Amino acid sequence: MTGQTRLFFVHNYSSYVLFMIIADETDELARAKWEGYKAGADTEALAWLTEQSGKDTQSGADTNVRQMADPTSAVNINMGTLVGSYANVAKMMDDIATVPGAEGILLTFDDFLSGIENFGQHIQPLMNSRADIFNTLPPAAREVA
Repeated sequence: MTGQTRLFFVHNYSSYVLFMIIADETDELARAKWEGYKAGADTEALAWLTEQSGKDTQSGADTNVRQMADPTSAVNINMGTLVGSYANVAKMMDDIATVPGAEGILLTFDDFLSGIENFGQHIQPLMNSRADIFNTLPPAAREVA
């Protein structure tokens, strides 16, 4: 195109992914926690959620409310859940860090206070994706919560 300027815009989109972490010393202990949560779920509340999801007759099967009500793990509204030993959760987090477009990770924990302490003390130090940051911080800056 002679005499005209062509503008090209490159859109780089990224996202933050949300995961619940259920971690313990071993995979077996973490899995036992997760199974305990599912076994102790409020079945009445989950039945209500499933009923409500059925009232939407206009959207497809991929809507949020239908995904949240899926009985697979409705106890935590089917959010991504990382269950395992501290070392294995650290590996999972490192894997997530390599996903193109994943700018960051939002975390929630099964028990927030102990979960965030365990993350800071037992998981984050094992993460290869955080090694450069973690190893350069003074000890006082490494405190969690």
